[in-house]
Amino acid sequence: MEKIKEIVRLFLLRVGNISPKNKRHNVAKGVFVDADIQQLRNMPDVVLNGHCRAFLEYDGYTVARVVAKHTTKASINVDEMAIVTIDAYGDTKLTVATFGNKAQALIFKHGNAEIECIGQGIRIVEKGN
Repeated sequence: MEKIKEIVRLFLLRVGNISPKNKRHNVAKGVFVDADIQQLRNMPDVVLNGHCRAFLEYDGYTVARVVAKHTTKASINVDEMAIVTIDAYGDTKLTVATFGNKAQALIFKHGNAEIECIGQGIRIVEKGN
């Protein structure tokens, strides 16, 4: 668990703390601000800031991290052997679905984030504000 926290901390330091005021995207690094993302598949590092709306899919042997902040709304599908770690901050609204018995999602819920879970292999850890 400590290793996961350290990986997320280093990831956040690497991409920086982008606020909605900056209005910039860095698709190559998976950083989005106020973006509408129709479908993003197997991107290992994704940061959704501001008022993003996103549909993310993970399958195969993908291992990924997703950080959702501010008022982001996203659907995240995890299939096959994929493992996804998600940090949900602020007033985000996420729907996380797993398919099959090997897919896994670990969600760290911060603040008022709303999480809807569909399937098995999903674990939510309450982190407070």
